[in-house]
Amino acid sequence: MPEENELNSTQPVQSKRLETVADVKILYDNDSPDRHLVLESRLQGMELCVSITPSGPGNIISPSDIINLFEPLKLDGTLDKEKLESVCAAACAGEKVHEVPILHGEPPQKGKDEWVELVVLATSAKPRYHKDEYGNINYHNLYLFENDQKDQLVALSRPAEPGSPGRAVTGARIESPRGLPLANPPAAGTNVKLEKEDGVLRYYAQIPGRVSFELNTISVSDQYIIGGDVGNATGDIDFVGDVTIGGSVSDEFNVKAGKNLTIKGAIGGKCAIESGGDMVIGGGMSSNGSGTIRCGGDLTARYIDGVDVECRKSIFVKNEIVNCNIKCCGTIKVDVGSLVGGQYLSLRGIEAKSIGSDAAVKTMLTVGICYVTAAKIAEVEAQLDPIAREIEFIGKKLEPIIKNPKAMLSLGPTDKERIKEMALRFRELTPIQLELQEKLDALRKDMEDRANPMIVARSEILKGVEIIIGGVREKLIHDIKRPLTVLRHCKKNLLRFTSKHNLEEKAFVIEAKLLQEELEEEKRKSLQEKKKQYTDDHKA
Repeated sequence: MPEENELNSTQPVQSKRLETVADVKILYDNDSPDRHLVLESRLQGMELCVSITPSGPGNIISPSDIINLFEPLKLDGTLDKEKLESVCAAACAGEKVHEVPILHGEPPQKGKDEWVELVVLATSAKPRYHKDEYGNINYHNLYLFENDQKDQLVALSRPAEPGSPGRAVTGARIESPRGLPLANPPAAGTNVKLEKEDGVLRYYAQIPGRVSFELNTISVSDQYIIGGDVGNATGDIDFVGDVTIGGSVSDEFNVKAGKNLTIKGAIGGKCAIESGGDMVIGGGMSSNGSGTIRCGGDLTARYIDGVDVECRKSIFVKNEIVNCNIKCCGTIKVDVGSLVGGQYLSLRGIEAKSIGSDAAVKTMLTVGICYVTAAKIAEVEAQLDPIAREIEFIGKKLEPIIKNPKAMLSLGPTDKERIKEMALRFRELTPIQLELQEKLDALRKDMEDRANPMIVARSEILKGVEIIIGGVREKLIHDIKRPLTVLRHCKKNLLRFTSKHNLEEKAFVIEAKLLQEELEEEKRKSLQEKKKQYTDDHKA
């Protein structure tokens, strides 16, 4: 793991202690007419020091004279040639040399202290750039955090490690202590559970989110807040929890939130925006068709222009929706503006002040259809259709035998075997067909029960608008300049343009009232005609 994922860790360091008289050992002591030479080990044998007392200047000693003593004394280590030459030159100049280190052993390394390792990257404001196998860096992924899952291990303690022994200049082994235990282990903060087993600390996330390590505390949060814009400083955002963006989303950057998403600014045209829950866009989004929104809850925005949208619940737009492709499992509602151009599919109705444009821009509205359920229906139909065709084919082949079982007696062995195989296949396919048909009927009924197929224009619907309700399709060839509601006339199988109703009302309730009013009107007219006929007959 990266070094930043090691908490309270200490790198191995050289083990040191104060030198005592016992640490100093004289290994060689020679007194000659020219000089007095002493070699002694110090610092637990880590250093070989030389002392030379010359009787006067002259060629009294050379570096090779000292080096030649190493083998019989069994000395080894890292030789400081420069110091050795300097020592010999000083002695030859008649200067006294006292305890100068010229040979060094291998120092012992203290063991690594116990530390806590983050298994999941902790949140950081500093980008962690990653290179691919070709050395390229994706600047849209800065690895500012890593998502964790519920009950996932996010951190654990690693035991102290033994040290590496050293070696004295005499070849003797120098022991080194193990690392130290954690004096102050990180605390388990919000949404983190700490367990200790066999001396190992384990930190578990209690919710999906991101890990933070602050003030020696490990915590997990399902909130991610960006104070400014999403762009080069943040990279793309992909977080399992709630995301709040205080600014805008720059063009060509993407945002994905596993829960709710709030963007206080606007969104660039070439962005992919996704949330598992509700989405609020304080500004709006304008694109040329390359931008996408995928919302798992309700979508609220100031405006949407040229965007491909899929929304699992309802869409509320304040100003306008223009040239979009929108699929919605709830309602599509524009508060003060227009809905112009594009294609719109909504399960529970569409409402806007004005629908369409004076230029008759093609605007297609389909209500009463849930795109999610419709996809499931298409999937079941794709399985059901070939089975139904095969059952129909087998049924036609078996029909003569079913009507006249004695006809089997006239068939040859090959034909009889083929009939048996078809009968067996028929019995295998029939329950599968029944199961798929029941599933298909349940999906259709569920969508019908949840649907509210109606369109409300609070001011006008203009020509060029195409409306599809319950299989009835009609394109307006003239403007309707009044508040109105569009329903499917269930008896005449055509569209009904009636007075304005609230989108919260049920389409079938409105239609039922209208049918009742029409029935009462027919009865009233029929009664008037009968009275008139009765009066005319008596006058005659």
